Amino acid sequence: MISEILKNRGDHKTLGKHYITRLIQRHPELKTGKTRPLDVKRLLALDPMIIERFFLEFERLRSDYLVEIDDVYNIDERGFQLSQTTANFVVYDPALGRPIAPKPEGNHQWATIIECVGINRAIKPYLIFVGKAPEDHMFPKTEELPDIIWAFSPKGWTDNDLAIDWLHRVFVPKTSKQGKHSILILDNHKSHTTGEFQYYCLKHDIHPLYLPAHASHKLQPLDVGPFSPLSAAYGCAVQDYTPTGFGALNRVIFTKLYIQARQLTLTERNVRAG
Repeated sequence: MISEILKNRGDHKTLGKHYITRLIQRHPELKTGKTRPLDVKRLLALDPMIIERFFLEFERLRSDYLVEIDDVYNIDERGFQLSQTTANFVVYDPALGRPIAPKPEGNHQWATIIECVGINRAIKPYLIFVGKAPEDHMFPKTEELPDIIWAFSPKGWTDNDLAIDWLHRVFVPKTSKQGKHSILILDNHKSHTTGEFQYYCLKHDIHPLYLPAHASHKLQPLDVGPFSPLSAAYGCAVQDYTPTGFGALNRVIFTKLYIQARQLTLTERNVRAG
């Protein structure tokens, strides 16, 4: 492009091999760096017109239903392997090779956490494990876990029934206000788009606002805010709990470590940042 501009001005000399280096020296606001790969669908989803339509719809809902900013929420799911850890920075002798951190033995099952945040707070988490419906003895009440809500599915993922159950047991009891409308920002997961889910929302004056497809990495508040430090904090909690790797994690231990990580990272500051 620079060559074409110069040719247009009548300068047909070839650029010197140090031209780019000197250009950057003349413009300290410019930097060099590697590109990062991004799925083409996500790239196309960042069309300014698509993004603008989303925010116009958000403002329309707020205006039409007099929704206060404290009544705007975002729901998203995050998956965890019960024994996942986080890589740490360490000092080591390269002649001996990169050091290895042992992963805990035992339960490597998958769990899904449904989290929901408002402008400055996170409401109660909803934990989904692999298996069938739980029995009381599997999760005895403790002072550390007084009112955690557990659910089960065949693969440890959310589904249509659990999405409704989350609305019924978590979202409505924690956010419903007499005569007030709310907005729930969420992705297009199939469990969020069923007629039953949408009808339950409308019956309780909840207005689902769906994120543009493939744009959650930029527009989902939980994705751009708390989820990254939350995953890192959980990995550190697992490593601290089983530093040698000789320790099994069951569902109760997972829950205790997750709540510990959650308290550190789902702070008002991180939520507002998202």
